[in-house]
Amino acid sequence: MELFSSRLLFEIDIEAASQKQYSEELYLVKASNEFEAFHQSQAKGQAESETFKNKFGHKVKWRFVGVVDLIRLNASQSIIPMDSKTIEPHSPKEYLQGLRTKFDKILQSYLYPVPN
Repeated sequence: MELFSSRLLFEIDIEAASQKQYSEELYLVKASNEFEAFHQSQAKGQAESETFKNKFGHKVKWRFVGVVDLIRLNASQSIIPMDSKTIEPHSPKEYLQGLRTKFDKILQSYLYPVPN
């Protein structure tokens, strides 16, 4: 079995919204080959498509558009890059403060784990 990174694209149409939204979701897929990984990704996307009412009572259509990326991962590496993005925050200072809060929570949870 091989590992693949699969990015699925969904279109989100919310009743009473001025424009559609899109969601890209990244999945780790275990498959025998690229063909099988693609078909597993397609099936997952189709299974995630649904129509429902949100908390405001508006109809939401979550529609699978397609597999937009499929990459075979080199599992022999100890760290495999999965995703990256460039951020242009409105306020870099607030953005970094928010990240520091997240970093602190993550660091604290590994340094001082809560016992089960």
